[in-house]
Amino acid sequence: MFSTNTSNVYPSSDEVREWNKDTLIKFLQDQNLKINQKHITTLDNQEVSGPAFLLLTERKLLNAPYNLPAGPASIIAEFVNKINREEKGKAFAS
Repeated sequence: MFSTNTSNVYPSSDEVREWNKDTLIKFLQDQNLKINQKHITTLDNQEVSGPAFLLLTERKLLNAPYNLPAGPASIIAEFVNKINREEKGKAFAS
């Protein structure tokens, strides 16, 4: 469904906005984010879907209900920022 992110090509924010929780979690698991699976599981447990993912900030991830450590929170927040900066309608390689 998704290729690994080796070319720094990200899905557009419009594309991610359409994703349900399961699609988002699968996508995150397929990325080489260098974070522990338990932090992705936290997003899964909090039922984060595409639209909610695009609203995540480092501050939100550091606090309840996520309570992620600083490292993973920074990595996920930067990943969200990169997706939010993608051009509207840019297709993600599948």
